[in-house]
Amino acid sequence: MTFLPMALGGAAGLDRTAFGQTLLSHPAVAASLAGWIVGAPAQGAWVALSLTLLSASHVPVGAERLRDWTSAAVAACFGAAGQRESWAWGAALLLSLLLANAGGMLIAATRAASASVVEGVRTRLEGGANRGQGGAPSAGSGGGLGPAGAGGDLGVAERAHVACAALHLLRGAVTAGLGAWGIAWALGRLGPRMPEPERAALAGFWTLAPVLGLPLALRLHLRLARPGWLALGLALGLALCRLGGGGAR
Repeated sequence: MTFLPMALGGAAGLDRTAFGQTLLSHPAVAASLAGWIVGAPAQGAWVALSLTLLSASHVPVGAERLRDWTSAAVAACFGAAGQRESWAWGAALLLSLLLANAGGMLIAATRAASASVVEGVRTRLEGGANRGQGGAPSAGSGGGLGPAGAGGDLGVAERAHVACAALHLLRGAVTAGLGAWGIAWALGRLGPRMPEPERAALAGFWTLAPVLGLPLALRLHLRLARPGWLALGLALGLALCRLGGGGAR
């Protein structure tokens, strides 16, 4: 079972790059698929709904802090695989939120490493082009891999692209795999000794998680949506919460 979250997390990590673009990195898709794999489709859909609503107001641009909602979704479902009680899935979802923050730092580090690789390749290709021309670079030669590297070894750029994609694959696999293992370990070690009030609190968190995220989604779209579409979205969201809560308990 350890290989499956690593494989799914790695594939989702690739989907963050220019490879694939299949929406597998979206937490709704990743959690639904992971829940189906572990034999808990209702719980997977509940995790998908919860993380989608919680992440709806986070746009990964500018100074926004990155979060790895994809690995969190995969780890929550695989970490709680075999569990049927609500408190266990609530604990897995809560721990996955911590993983999302830690995974965001790994995404930032991976992007920084990829940028270093690209900069090194750009410098190498520009140097090769300049040597081939026997003079200084032209005015339009800087800033990218294309024109500057026209006279260089384009195989270097291809290998750099593969290396950067491999970094994201490795990051996603490690984050999802370790996260799933950590959540499963925590449930196995702490679950039998957990007092009943804490179990009840985690079960309540599991039930209310999508409702907690719903205001964030409404705040994001409130200024853009017409009242009729907003009311329809609210009604559908509450219906999904009710259906998901009934199937997840």
